[in-house]
Amino acid sequence: MEHLVKEIETRLEFLKNKGFYTKVEMYKNCFSEDMISIDIASSEKWINGVKNQMPDHISYSLSKALLLQSQTFCGNGGGSVYRNIDPNIPKESWLAMSREKIPFRKPQQTETAVLKAIDKIVQNYILTLLKIKERGLLRYGDLADYDKLLN
Repeated sequence: MEHLVKEIETRLEFLKNKGFYTKVEMYKNCFSEDMISIDIASSEKWINGVKNQMPDHISYSLSKALLLQSQTFCGNGGGSVYRNIDPNIPKESWLAMSREKIPFRKPQQTETAVLKAIDKIVQNYILTLLKIKERGLLRYGDLADYDKLLN
């Protein structure tokens, strides 16, 4: 699994160079199984000072059996990016914020398929942020420099 951590870090290096926060680490889950945690955010600053709640944070886990899935901890992470409400969508008029899901399909449980899926997640993450930016609905402009990140 160590070689997968290094391979995933290498694939996320270009995001880190642009200013995104990335973290790939191994941990043991409650069943003592080795897991890999993959975190990506537009900034490492915490939202309202809440530990580890970062803007546009997505997170995925990869098991020893090569099962890749999104993960959420206390409303943090997962496969969605929060955004401001769109006044043109009547269902959102009563909400404080909304979210955009990052398109994701669970890959076959092979290293090649998992690495391709991670590349696709990163691509969809950036495309989703660009789509939200075009609509003027980015939520955390005070915490992340979207002009730098998305150019």
